[in-house]
Amino acid sequence: MNRLALMMAVFATFGCGAAAWAENEPPVLLDGSLTPQQQAILSRLQTKIVADAPAPKMLDVSNDESVYDNPPPPNASTGVNSGGVKFNIDATYLNKYVYRGVDHDRVAPNGNALNLLINAEVEFDLGKFPHPLFGVTTNIYDSDPVSRFQEILPYAGARWTIAPFTIETALNEYIYPNRESLNTDEVYLKITLDDSFLFHSKRPVLQPYVLSAFDYERSNGWYLETGISHDFIFEEFGLTITPKADVAYISHYEQNFIYKNDIGDYGFQHADMGLDIKYSLNTLFNVSRRLGEFDLHGCFFYTEKLQATVTGDYVLWGGFGLGFSY
Repeated sequence: MNRLALMMAVFATFGCGAAAWAENEPPVLLDGSLTPQQQAILSRLQTKIVADAPAPKMLDVSNDESVYDNPPPPNASTGVNSGGVKFNIDATYLNKYVYRGVDHDRVAPNGNALNLLINAEVEFDLGKFPHPLFGVTTNIYDSDPVSRFQEILPYAGARWTIAPFTIETALNEYIYPNRESLNTDEVYLKITLDDSFLFHSKRPVLQPYVLSAFDYERSNGWYLETGISHDFIFEEFGLTITPKADVAYISHYEQNFIYKNDIGDYGFQHADMGLDIKYSLNTLFNVSRRLGEFDLHGCFFYTEKLQATVTGDYVLWGGFGLGFSY
């Protein structure tokens, strides 16, 4: 009887060995009827089985793929500014300064100087909330017989993205040094559609927009504009080419600087067609975008007057310049 019990205990030891190996605990004997000598032999067998058991292997998941991938580490070539304040400034030399279909170089018919157009803007990124912004645009024209600073346009407003729309609204103040009688103010609203969801594309295709501006200071008139554009992006070369087109309509819009509408009260005013070109200097000189984005940009446009009873110009214009954003 004792021999049979010893054999059963040995087999039980082999069965319990795996459990002892997994949990690092000695196996528990179920039969306590052995003699002390048999118990000692069995104890030595159990110790040897546990000692000879292979060590547990840890599961290596370092190369396993997961549907919850960790975000990649920051790349020096991407991510210009992850902070809450964004800034950009552009300086562009133009052969003519054309604003809303009118050539401002008319004030100096014999002048041949270039126009220097400077724009600076600051935007506060508040996440899902509207982003406050303010900026100023200035045109400097040496051939202007009255003031080299021909037009100063400070503005303040907000930009808000509610997919698929981007809504921008601001107050514009038009300041004409030494021509203060022409100063005026307006408010505008611009809505741009991200049409990528319509075309199932990664980027917008036509980016249609509508802009409505109301001059409440001088004429209580409206300026309405709609347009489209498309970005052809060549990331490998740091190049973006953007064809653009727009058309404008006015209603009871009387005067803005040299624009003066004393023939008709309303009608289609002008159309623009042309290109914006932007080339990344970061790509050219291998400069990290963490320091900001530097670019060389240019433009070429044709503006056409659409209606004889509404003030406008037929003019080819364009230029080139430098930009910085952070």
